[in-house]
Amino acid sequence: MSYGRQMEKKRKFIKYGNRKIYDADEAKYISMEDLLEVVREGHPIEVSDDVTGEDFTVFTLARLVYEACRQNKQAFDRKDLQRLISKGKSSKAEAA
Repeated sequence: MSYGRQMEKKRKFIKYGNRKIYDADEAKYISMEDLLEVVREGHPIEVSDDVTGEDFTVFTLARLVYEACRQNKQAFDRKDLQRLISKGKSSKAEAA
């Protein structure tokens, strides 16, 4: 059963220890700026560590936000970022 648009396949990326990011779908290394553009285009992504296979997607997305703000202080609205952080999972809530 399909509800409108089919779910888009996740683009897969591999994060290497030397901070390089490999686009597994395109078979090439890309910059953080390139990855930011992929996300801005609306593609779902999955980023994993090259050695452990650990999921680094959330860490990478947070880094993309940081890089975007570093390049353009107006990239994100302060209230939106505060709201995002306040809605995130809390270590206090997980410990309870």
